[in-house]
Parts: sequence; C-alpha cells; structure tokens
Amino acid sequence: MELRNLDYRISETQKQLTSLDDIRVSRLRFLQREYRDVHATVELLQDPLVQEQFKGTVHEPIILHTCVNDLKYGGHVERALGMDTMTAFLVEEADDLEMVLKVTKAKGLRVSVYHFPGRKNFQRPINTVNDQLK
Repeated sequence: MELRNLDYRISETQKQLTSLDDIRVSRLRFLQREYRDVHATVELLQDPLVQEQFKGTVHEPIILHTCVNDLKYGGHVERALGMDTMTAFLVEEADDLEMVLKVTKAKGLRVSVYHFPGRKNFQRPINTVNDQLK
C-alpha cells in the first residue's frame, strides 16, 4: 500500500515538472519570437565558459520564472511590472552588470540588466502589526 502511494506521488511530481518545463519552453518560444536579443542572451548565459566570467549569479528574466495561479490575472501582472522588467536579467554582483553588458554587446545583443545585491544584505522587515496583536 505504501509503495503504491509513493509511486503515485512520484508520478504526480513528474507530471508537475513536465508541466513546468512545458511552460518554460512556451515562454522561451515567446522570447524567441518577440524579444530575440533576450532569448539569445538566455542561451548565451547557459554556456559554462560564459558563466565562468561572472563573480556571482546572473538570474534569467522573471518572465521565465513567474507563475500566476489564475491566468485571468496574468495580463494585469505583466502590465504592472512592464515587459522591460519582465525581460531584464538580474545580477547579484555589481561587476557582473558590466560584464553581462560587455558579453552581450560583443554579440550585438541589447538587453536590460539590473543589479540586485541578493540575500547577503537582506534583513527581514519587522511586522509591527503582528507584534502589536500579540
């Protein structure tokens, strides 16, 4: 009985992963059609030789990783964030911003890159409302 339950859970997890891969492929196709430079940069940055040039992590555009549970709100999210933000790359190290721009410029690609320091400087905000309720 327990083995059957585990098999079912594995099967369901594999279906979810396949679904997420399908969404990613669909979004990559969209980028290939509408934002060719962004798509080419995503592919370029997957090359290990290119990745070695960076000190920190270079994150792919948010459009490849956001998931709105209710699709009727997807358009609202896209309009609120804007496609410039949705297709921008994020770097954690300031030096990497210049390096990404240098690498993409050498290939004739134009993309947006933002520096975001990441978690090392992250401090959890104080929730005063919850503290007051206790």
